[in-house]
Amino acid sequence: QVRQGGKPLAAGTIVFTPKSGSSGPGAEAQIVDGQYRIDQGVGPTPGPHHVVIATERSTPDMFAKTKPKPAKGQGPWGLEVDVPAGETFTKDFEVR
Repeated sequence: QVRQGGKPLAAGTIVFTPKSGSSGPGAEAQIVDGQYRIDQGVGPTPGPHHVVIATERSTPDMFAKTKPKPAKGQGPWGLEVDVPAGETFTKDFEVR
């Protein structure tokens, strides 16, 4: 689940990109009413990933930045997460 201000994020996009030294595909999903789902067969693969969460108010050029960074305001929000090996991975996020 993705929350903003304690409430489910109405709409947005979440992108997992493998960090340097990590192999495998990244993954992307739409966020609707705070929920996102990525099927295991399409990634992300186990290992460290950059995670970018963009709200419906974010602009497309925000994804062009080479390195995600934590941000205040309207995003995108740059985070890091280690995806464990296994069948199911659940990760909730809180954005500012």
